Amino acid sequence: MRNQLIALTLVITVFVTGIHYTERSLNPDPSIWQMSPTFTMFNTTLRGNPEQIGVTAGAMEAGVSGQYQWYFWNQEQSLFGQPFQVMATNRKSAKQHLVFEGNIALPNRRPGMGPPRVIRTPSTFSLPTKGIWRLEAVVDGRKLGSVVVEVF
Repeated sequence: MRNQLIALTLVITVFVTGIHYTERSLNPDPSIWQMSPTFTMFNTTLRGNPEQIGVTAGAMEAGVSGQYQWYFWNQEQSLFGQPFQVMATNRKSAKQHLVFEGNIALPNRRPGMGPPRVIRTPSTFSLPTKGIWRLEAVVDGRKLGSVVVEVF
């Protein structure tokens, strides 16, 4: 009886530790899942990090394709024409999806004028399910930043 109790305690301990470890590995830092703030630039409401990355803000509906403009500040003009991807990760499942693939389309036509240099590019994509999603902007294999959004 004593050996069975010890074995049962060991199994429960391993099970609980495994759940805790799995949860921490799927969501290692809760702050990466905080909703990105909105801000206004160029008379447009954006979601992201001012002076770094932004994407046009608006309601995102699961399974419905939308058009979104991305903005990148303080980046080199050489990004024009480079491969651009949007990788989306769902908070609940930790599943990653490639939701857009294209090229940086719009060069900065007025370098050095107005706000710090900004490069923008359009994208069209949909996210498959409701919930919190982290959108990672990747240019030529290099992550430029991420934006956390809620999909309804």
